[in-house]
Amino acid sequence: MHLFEKEFDSILEKARSAKHPVRVVVAGATAENIVKAVFEAEAEGFVTPVLVGREKKVYPLLEKLGYDKRNFQFCDVPKYENVVQHAIDVLNMGMGDVLMSGDTSTRDFLLP
Repeated sequence: MHLFEKEFDSILEKARSAKHPVRVVVAGATAENIVKAVFEAEAEGFVTPVLVGREKKVYPLLEKLGYDKRNFQFCDVPKYENVVQHAIDVLNMGMGDVLMSGDTSTRDFLLP
């Protein structure tokens, strides 16, 4: 077993032993790989996805992936408003624990 695998297993074990799932706020929840990852973690019981994005784009992706009936929270962002800022607002309101970049530019994610 490689060092990375040991460290990753340790992280997974800590996540599974947490008393409550971590609420991961995904800014721009239309990145398929990120959405899959948070729902895999949700299936393991250590994450509650908090998806932030435009409803017209997020829900078709969730339906395509079969996640539309799963446990998650959603924050719709009006057209032309900053998705990352909305995700930060969700955190500041105490509705999330960790911010994760989805389908956002690095510049938008790092500057607010």
